[in-house]
Amino acid sequence: MKSPRILFEIQDDLSTSAIAVGDVSGSGRPELCTGGRDGILRLYDANQQEVRLLAQLDLPGSILSLRIADANNDGQMEIVVGRSIAPGDTPGKTGTLQVYRYNPSGRLDLLAEHPIDRFVTSVYVTDVTGDGKNKIIAGGSDSTFRILNLTTDNQLEEIVAYKLDDMPITIGTCDVIGDEIEEIIIGNRDRTLRVFKLRDHSVEQIEVLQLPSPVISLAAGDLLGDRKMELGVVTHDGSIRIYRNEESKLELFTTLEHVKALSIRIAELNADHMDEIVVATSDYKIVFYSLYMAELQEMASVDIGRKILSIAVADAGGDDRREVLVGVSDEPLKVIEGLYQVIPKFEVDLEGSTGGQMTGLLTVMNITDQPIQGISGKLYWFPKDHMEVTPQQIRLDLDPKETKRVEVQLHPRAEGSVIIRPIVLMWTDLEGKVKQVTTPEVAILVKGGTATAAPASAPPVQLRESHSAKEIIFEEPGFASVTGTGFGPVTAAQKAEAEDEAPVVSEASLKAAESLLDKLFGEESPETPDKALLDDIRKMVTEPEAATGAEAVEERPVIPSGVESSIVSEIRSRTPKPPRPGTNPDAYSYLFKTMVIGEGAVGM
Repeated sequence: MKSPRILFEIQDDLSTSAIAVGDVSGSGRPELCTGGRDGILRLYDANQQEVRLLAQLDLPGSILSLRIADANNDGQMEIVVGRSIAPGDTPGKTGTLQVYRYNPSGRLDLLAEHPIDRFVTSVYVTDVTGDGKNKIIAGGSDSTFRILNLTTDNQLEEIVAYKLDDMPITIGTCDVIGDEIEEIIIGNRDRTLRVFKLRDHSVEQIEVLQLPSPVISLAAGDLLGDRKMELGVVTHDGSIRIYRNEESKLELFTTLEHVKALSIRIAELNADHMDEIVVATSDYKIVFYSLYMAELQEMASVDIGRKILSIAVADAGGDDRREVLVGVSDEPLKVIEGLYQVIPKFEVDLEGSTGGQMTGLLTVMNITDQPIQGISGKLYWFPKDHMEVTPQQIRLDLDPKETKRVEVQLHPRAEGSVIIRPIVLMWTDLEGKVKQVTTPEVAILVKGGTATAAPASAPPVQLRESHSAKEIIFEEPGFASVTGTGFGPVTAAQKAEAEDEAPVVSEASLKAAESLLDKLFGEESPETPDKALLDDIRKMVTEPEAATGAEAVEERPVIPSGVESSIVSEIRSRTPKPPRPGTNPDAYSYLFKTMVIGEGAVGM
């Protein structure tokens, strides 16, 4: 894949040492907040053609860490700042942890502050108790980490002040023990990675890992697309380690040694419903990795050319696609595009009836300036006898910037819940590499003669179409014709050249990959997919010469567990939490979770 482009730079934002993105103004679109070594806190609106400065505030000292979150749980976003003291300030008395709110008049108003030694190394804001209330976690230069509660009347209450053996450099969270409540992860200068659980206003250290070098950055995300979090860790020797929670402990999954890594972020960047890894390196590069066959594989890189001070991954432009934001020493802040090529969306009309018909709409957009041919996929659902689906096979080609839609007819046949599995669309690019994008699962509940649908999770990217899409009706198998969309015609010569350059994937390998998908998604069980099967599917298409057809694939039956652990029992008994402030209610999986793990769920 070619290197992602630098979309734009913010010329006045030099030597950016901290970056955060979130809806601070309450507009429904994200704003960009930056902090610098010079102590200047800036808030921008980057949703227009030109970046607009909304507010600016000069703070004493340097800004070292930023978060945008609903810190006081009142439904509005605040800016949480970790900074250093300035000359003349008193350590332990000057507020190095501060919380600000944007005032529409163009000000950043201080809501609360708290003194933590000479400087705050890292701040994090999230729910670590499972009560739906955010807490502020801050690391201090005095080798402590603090957990604070910001009350609705904007008073910072210190819940915990935990003394460590050495200074905490980086703070994050990850569900390590599998109870769907995040634990606190601390990366320390003393070469340890520590896991803490907050219970009843006290913390318990539940795991300590000794590493060969100080931990300088960490991030968590779903790298395998199995709804189970992996933890990415960068150490001072430039190595990357990926951990998984196995039997309520962190287990080393894979390592990439001495690759000059400085900082790590994990986020979804190409609409495949699996997170990617973004790493800033000491030789001035931004490198993108994916986790494939239990190894980290480089996807793309961008040469920044100067020392990188900070990175963040977020939707800075308000187009529902994440970008990589890079703070550079003595240079403007840079915004790099994600890895998106094809963006899918699958929607189901919200209500239907038993024996009636529901309509699903699969929308597929090519956002690149190159044609993409041979996109194929298949719909799977369970229980199979509870619904009829037409068509089941999806095949289409896309011109540059083109969008196409496919209507899917869904006929509920019985009461109960039906899960439409993720629709995996696959194709090969001009370099012969297999690509895929995935829609979220959709749950359909048929009860009392009516049907209700809800997505299992928010789609990784929301489509914002500025033109009409070509609708496709599948009357027989085959590829849909290529149709222009008004973004500029594709000449016959360009189309022929693209067809000549496009790699050929054998029909046998495609059939074998489909057979594996049948095994993966065609079972009458909602168990977690076998990772080996997922890897086999990717390998089957990337190495077509090794495939001999569906009959050559080894059978790997899914064996559901007959034992329910205490953690699963606890999760099942919980009432699904309401959506957090600022969350789109349409993206919330309350209904899906109720159907899948609640009373009368399928396959439990």
